[in-house]
Amino acid sequence: MTKPQKRKRNRTIPPIFGNNRLDELLFQLLDDSDPRLRMYVYRMRDDEKIVPAIFVGMPFSNLFEWLRDEHGGGAFHVIIRRGKSMELSGIVYIGAPLMRPLR
Repeated sequence: MTKPQKRKRNRTIPPIFGNNRLDELLFQLLDDSDPRLRMYVYRMRDDEKIVPAIFVGMPFSNLFEWLRDEHGGGAFHVIIRRGKSMELSGIVYIGAPLMRPLR
């Protein structure tokens, strides 16, 4: 007798900005120096996470500037874990970098 397959729950990932609890938590975690913290950043396209992650490592405070300047802005799924426990998961939307005037 085979087990019925469990249905995968399709959860929507909440936006971080616009949620006071999540955005405050994100800024606290970006400044936290706990070596157990690990941040995963994925680009989003059409509400789907694109794997592999574009960054895996310690959280850092200039995340938004890095996403804007190095990756051209857009939607990104940010996950921060402390050891095995999930601290934060949500989407940040970053505007594209401004064009610099030609000289």
